[in-house]
Amino acid sequence: MYIGSKLRKLRDQRRISTREIADKAGIAQSTYLDWEQDKTSPRLKNFAKLAEAFQLSPKELMDYLLDGKGEETLRS
Repeated sequence: MYIGSKLRKLRDQRRISTREIADKAGIAQSTYLDWEQDKTSPRLKNFAKLAEAFQLSPKELMDYLLDGKGEETLRS
């Protein structure tokens, strides 16, 4: 599973729209959609913002996106 599909899965679990997550992260909705569609990947400076928007630590988000660690605990 690619990072984009995991971002989508996490966003769907949280019942958040792409507009909401982009607004919370302070990025353009088109930028977030590019990440979900695996057109581009978040840069480090945006990664912390994205984690905060999902109410996760950067480490929790990184572990989830890269190897699925913590998937059960992220479902809340």
